[in-house]
Amino acid sequence: MSWGWLMKTLQVMARRDSRRLALGGLVAFGMALALAGCQHTPVTDTSSRYFLIPAGATFNLRKPFTIPPQEAHIYIQNGAVHRQNGTNLYYPHCKLGVKDISEAPRTVEPDDFEIRKVRRYVDDILLVYRGGLELAALDLRLAQGDGGSDGPTEYMYVTAMRLHSERQPQVRSLHCQQLDDPGVGWYATYDEIRQTLGDVATIRLPGEGPTPEPGQ
Repeated sequence: MSWGWLMKTLQVMARRDSRRLALGGLVAFGMALALAGCQHTPVTDTSSRYFLIPAGATFNLRKPFTIPPQEAHIYIQNGAVHRQNGTNLYYPHCKLGVKDISEAPRTVEPDDFEIRKVRRYVDDILLVYRGGLELAALDLRLAQGDGGSDGPTEYMYVTAMRLHSERQPQVRSLHCQQLDDPGVGWYATYDEIRQTLGDVATIRLPGEGPTPEPGQ
């Protein structure tokens, strides 16, 4: 085998590889553009896991409930109102929040709340076990050195909605979420959110008429 033949062979292979790399780069670039286009195209199928509740929808609270003293949230799951320690965090649940913590209990009355902003994000959650009770701490530092054994870190998949009502401006947010393993979990779907709200509340999309009362 001559050195001249070997060098020509290597040059041909290099040119062929460079064309292949260039073609691969173009394909990857095209896929990136396609994905970007998909991300900016709203999904309108409410049964899709990618459907995001749009701003302008309405959160219709049908039943009153009381937020205990020194707390700023109440949880809704399977059509019932709970505190956090009565909620199964691994299944879809919604957390309704008010602006401030109070020394006295507060009642949130039935109302229509405008959903002004919606976003999805993932929170790192450290599971903490105390006396057989599983808790979740958003701030990992607060969950350590407090007399409990630290469990694994998991992800809370959150759909966060900012609420507004002229009658009850203290009510500020609705977070519908579920806990799952990193990388394999997903956000609660629109249908799952409506199901877990049950008769306590519902969400009306823009253009939908008033929601019938339960039993009608």
